[in-house]
Amino acid sequence: MTCCTTVREIIDEAYVLLGDPERERWTVDQLVGFINEALCEILTYRPDEFTDVVELTLQPGRLQRLPREYRQFVSLEHNAGDDYPLQEVPEDLLRAFSRKRCVPRRSACYRVTSWSRNAANKKTFYVDPPVPDGMNPVVVATVVLPPPVHHPDKLDECIGLDCAYRAQIVDWVMMRALEVDQESERQLAMSETYRRKFYTALGVDYVQESRFNSGNWLGRTSEGEAAPQTTSAPRS
Repeated sequence: MTCCTTVREIIDEAYVLLGDPERERWTVDQLVGFINEALCEILTYRPDEFTDVVELTLQPGRLQRLPREYRQFVSLEHNAGDDYPLQEVPEDLLRAFSRKRCVPRRSACYRVTSWSRNAANKKTFYVDPPVPDGMNPVVVATVVLPPPVHHPDKLDECIGLDCAYRAQIVDWVMMRALEVDQESERQLAMSETYRRKFYTALGVDYVQESRFNSGNWLGRTSEGEAAPQTTSAPRS
């Protein structure tokens, strides 16, 4: 993160755009909640923006599971105590050629040499050779962290993303605030405009358009499936 956009800055901008300088129609609590929603939605499509490098303690066996505080496994970097990069191998090859290594229980010689993703579960991964019983070696890994959760009494905190995402977060807050009045066609149309801006910036038009038109978006009526669309995500 190269700069800091605060929760207060997002809220102040949203109130100006909403034409509610007295903050009477929308509460600060509501808008902070919308900011938290935006961060969760960005995480879905841009998990790389929430990554960190951490140490993981492995358990005996080949299959490893992330601790609960981490959202998703990305990669193994190296064993703790050395900087030699670990090799990623396809899961089927690791299954086919992996053999349990015989290592004395008190030996400190065990090292992971390769790893594989688990296509069925992004919170687990495989290591080779399997960790022997009675050992808990430490490795350095890249993982996805959960997005920060902001609170109305801490408005001067950074939102937790690069400033390049400020516009998208404001778009989400505007979309959610304007859809509150379901009887105003003008506000619903404006909400839809902000929705499209948000997802277009993330390059996921087809996914969200499909959800919306199939009636799976905030209970709205189905209008049929959308045709596939692809867009690139601007980074500014």
